[in-house]
Parts: sequence; C-alpha cells; structure tokens
Amino acid sequence: MLPMHRLFFILALTASPLSAADWPEWRGGPARDGVWDEPGLPKSLPKDGPKILWKQTIGTGYSGPSVAGDRLYVLDRLKPPLAAQDMERVLCFSAIDGRPLWTNAYPCALKLKGGYENGPRSTPTVRDGKVYSLGAMGNLFCLDSRDGKIIWSHDLRKEFQAHLPDWGLANAPLIEGRLVIIQAGGQANATVMAFDRESGKEVWRSLSDEAGYASITAIESGRTRQLIVWTGDALASLDPATGRVFWREPRVLAWKQAVMTPIFHAEKNLLLIASDRETVHTLQLGKDAPGFKVLWDVPSLNSLHSNPVLDGDHVYGVNHDGKIKEECGEFRCISIATGEKMWAVTNVTRIGGFAHASVTRNAGNGVWYVLNEYGELILAEATPKEYRELARGQLTGKTWSHPAFANRRIYARAENSLVCASLE
Repeated sequence: MLPMHRLFFILALTASPLSAADWPEWRGGPARDGVWDEPGLPKSLPKDGPKILWKQTIGTGYSGPSVAGDRLYVLDRLKPPLAAQDMERVLCFSAIDGRPLWTNAYPCALKLKGGYENGPRSTPTVRDGKVYSLGAMGNLFCLDSRDGKIIWSHDLRKEFQAHLPDWGLANAPLIEGRLVIIQAGGQANATVMAFDRESGKEVWRSLSDEAGYASITAIESGRTRQLIVWTGDALASLDPATGRVFWREPRVLAWKQAVMTPIFHAEKNLLLIASDRETVHTLQLGKDAPGFKVLWDVPSLNSLHSNPVLDGDHVYGVNHDGKIKEECGEFRCISIATGEKMWAVTNVTRIGGFAHASVTRNAGNGVWYVLNEYGELILAEATPKEYRELARGQLTGKTWSHPAFANRRIYARAENSLVCASLE
C-alpha cells in the first residue's frame, strides 16, 4: 500500500489537467521540455513574416511570458524616470488583443554582482487561478490571476538570508501537488524550499549549496517521483513530499553556470545537463530505486542560456562553449545514447560569444520553431540526418527570452516589448 503522502501527491497531480492550448509555465509545462502539440499549423510563414496581431510596450527584463486561458502574464522592471523608484512588476494582459488587465508592482533595487541588471529572469507559473512569480532579487509572490491581488509573499533575502547567484534568481516556480517549489538560495539548509501553494507556509527545505539558475523539474524514475535540481554546486534528486535527498552528484562549474533545465529521457531513463565550457553530462538513472551512474561526458553540445530539446533519441540545441567562440551559436544534433555529434549548422543565430536562440518543437506538425536572438522566427525540420529550414520571418527585436505558444499563436518578449503573432 502506498504511504499517504505519496498517495496525496499522485491524486493532486492528476486532479487538474492543463489545457492543451495553454502555455502556463516555463517551457510549456508540466514536463518543462519545450515540446507542444498544436496540429494543423502550416509549415510556412507569410511572405512578409508572421502576421502581428498586437504589440505592447513593457519594462525591461528577460522573463518569458506564460499564457493561461485568455490571459498572458510576464515580469518586468521599471526604473526612474519611468517610475518614482526602481520597481519589479508582474503584468497581466489579454492574450487575445493585448489589453492591459492588471499590474502588481513592488520596490526592488536590482543590484547584481554579475551585471545584466535589465530585470527579472523567471517565467511566472499559473495554476488554479493563481500566479506564482519569482523576481531576480528573491521576491516570491502568489497572486490572484483575476486581479493581481497578493494572496501571500516572501522576501527570500530578508526571511531566509538568501544568497543570490551572480546574475540573480532565474528559476521558475514549480507546482508539485499542493506545493510550490523553488531554488531559493536560503541559508540553513534552504537552497531548495517548498511552500504550501495556498497559504505560503514553509513545508520543507533542503540542501546547503549555492543556488543555480536552472528551473526544477519533476520526473518518474526508479519507481519513484523525484525532483531534479541543478544547483550551483551539484546535480541532485529530492523527494518532492519531504525534500529528502535521494542522491547528489557534485559538479564544479565555471561561474556556477547551472542554467539549462535538465533533460529527461523517460524510456531510456537518462538525465542530461550541459553548461558553458563544460562537457555534456549524461547519467543513467537507477531502474528500481533512485540512483545514478555516469554514462558519458562529451563536449558535443555545450549550453549557456539556450535550452536544448529532446526528440526521440537525439537532442537539438544551440551550442555555447566560451573557449571556442567560433562554434558558439551552432545549431547541433547529438545522440543522447553516446553524445555523438550528428551535424551542426551555422545559419540559425549569431555565431560568437553569448549567442542565443529559443528552441521548441511542435509535435502536432513535426516542425521546429526557433526564435533567434535577432528576433527572427524560424520554422525548420530537423532529424538525426539533416536540418532543413522551411521559413524565416522577422517577429520582434533582439531577445534572450523564451516565447510562449498558445491559441495557435506565438507570444514573444524583446527587451521592452511584447508581441503576439498568428501561426496560421
């Protein structure tokens, strides 16, 4: 018989399925894998580029949008002279026509050791009429999705003495059953914290690592529900109900750049991470209980702030190894079984240091949708044998933010603007 806390988590996870048309969290959710399913979309773009349906001017930041139902949510930053003082904001717009619906603003002086102080990084998470947001300086909010009113909040630096990573907190809140879970960076064994998502009360805390930038994921492996957490010091597996550490593998990274969301291959029970100036690191997870062994380490698809995507037995993404800048920005395909590089192309985004593109795959029509840092939307077919571009059009300005796909549309954020375009 299942322990009661396990049974509760299974029931909670199956009680409120997400709409297939929504994009309510980081990389679409709940698997956070960058894969969506919208059948019937054309494999082409209009001659003059995507048809723009609406635009809005917002403050600065890197936060990507979330879309739930007919509403869009995103974070930004306003500073003088546009505001009386430095502010972070959670914004809500109509996803249909872009009308502003509400704003929740709070004072937040952005001071980061690593610079890049444009604004918040994290994508808000929307579930059951609530919006969960995490600001760059550690302001965690639960808001009513209807009007933006505060249900509960925490200041992680004041309450838990959070030590921020150099470029601020960037992970997106994860909903797991009755909990909302984040990399908080708190002291006293509080790198990862879980709060009751209705009341905001602390439920558990775990790990004494430096916080990373990577968002947490939840997987089923070794007959066990596990949280996969990539901190600034280690890759770890935790019990979602209690925070107990199942396993932890120390990882020494340049500038503690644990950024990408770990990739999980459920059928092969493999876990993959990659970072700048490091090898791609793949673990074979335990079959009957939580555990791991290192399968391979190959520098075939380094990753910085572009998240690779799994399709079948291969991983596709933008390479970034700061030691070899002439290869940064290559779009590559590698085998998840061996790390072998199948091919690389150089025409997807800029080639050079800090090159970026947001990569997603639509399972509904088999097309890859890539938003490069120039703001160009690219439609392509990609297999282990070849890459073939189908269409390309200008969507927005320079961007490092991940777009959302919902309602047969794309929602993209540039430096200080939002744009919505039709994919039909």
